[in-house]
Amino acid sequence: MMARGREQLARIPGVTRVETGWAVQGEARYRCCWIVGFAHEAVIASYRDHPAHVEFANTLFRPLAGDRLSIDYQLTASVPS
Repeated sequence: MMARGREQLARIPGVTRVETGWAVQGEARYRCCWIVGFAHEAVIASYRDHPAHVEFANTLFRPLAGDRLSIDYQLTASVPS
């Protein structure tokens, strides 16, 4: 599901990155993490309605992630590892 999502969502115009991860603690309320980067803030609305996003969300993601949290935010800084 995550590999297909990364592949499918990364092809949406304006998406600059798609990163995923699993919770370290097995009993965590939210088990997976998605970070989707956009070229600019205006892309968020078109991303939500894009057929590739809608299809992925409805057929693969939402059936597995009944309890989910979605937050749009703007990064202020990044430190290379």
